[in-house]
Formats: sequence, structure tokens, C-alpha cells
Amino acid sequence: MKEPKRRATREERSRAFSLAEEDPVLTAMLSLVWDNGLTLKEMTEVKWEDVDLSGGALRVSGRMVPLPPETREALIRLGEGGGS
Repeated sequence: MKEPKRRATREERSRAFSLAEEDPVLTAMLSLVWDNGLTLKEMTEVKWEDVDLSGGALRVSGRMVPLPPETREALIRLGEGGGS
């Protein structure tokens, strides 16, 4: 029988985001996985054309996923050149 996946605690999430604060790419990745429930596979397949910042949504695996404000802000920072 497969063991259930362990979820990060609030403290672990807080620490990870704190460590990633200066890295817009890592912040966006953490947000996509933790705040939007994307799998790592889905996250790595996201393209800019899948992102609708003005509408606050993201197309993933054929469905539209709403973007929480934190994820939207992380993607805006990334799009402004934070990831180059």
C-alpha cells in the first residue's frame, strides 16, 4: 500500500518562501506547486502563453486554475525580468 504524501507544515512553507524571497523563479515555482496544487510535472510544463495575469488564471492540463494573489505577484515579478 502506498503511503500518503506528506504535506509541508506552515512553518516549512514559511521558511521556504523566506529563503526564496530574493529568487523570483523559485518563489513562482513554490507558489505554483503549493498555492495552486500543481504537480511538479504540471509546473515544469507551464509556458508564458498559459498565464493570464490580467484575468488571474493559468491554463494547466486543459483546465483554468485561478491564481492566488501571491502567485500572481510572483509571476509578475518573474515576467518583469526577475528570472533572467
